[in-house]
Amino acid sequence: MRERILAVYDTLRPSERRLADYIARHGAAVIRLSMPELAERAGVSQPTIARFCAALGYDGFREFKLQFAQNVGGGTPFVHQDVEAHDRPADIAGKVFDRTIATLMSVRNALSVDQIEHGRTWRQTPGRRSTARSREV
Repeated sequence: MRERILAVYDTLRPSERRLADYIARHGAAVIRLSMPELAERAGVSQPTIARFCAALGYDGFREFKLQFAQNVGGGTPFVHQDVEAHDRPADIAGKVFDRTIATLMSVRNALSVDQIEHGRTWRQTPGRRSTARSREV
């Protein structure tokens, strides 16, 4: 995600750069914000956020936020960031699992019920093939 932002940074409008800078400074806190909250805190308009997301190739703020949440901390290295050379194997496993669980919780907390409902409704639209199946146990 960081690389994607850096790749387009020079082409962004000043307000979009201000948003990019805010996101870089506040990292994971951004995933908990709604679009109006982010706009207010970053000192930009909601259309600026929409343009910024489009400049990065996302269909909207929701898609950006989901991808950002999944990439907070730089992906896989983030999971290993607490591991040190002298750690025992059991300590390494504990640290990696703890960090992974924390990341998953962060993503879960960033999702809204409305977003999940929208996805469920979209998948159930006639003509769409749903891969989610319920099974009787």
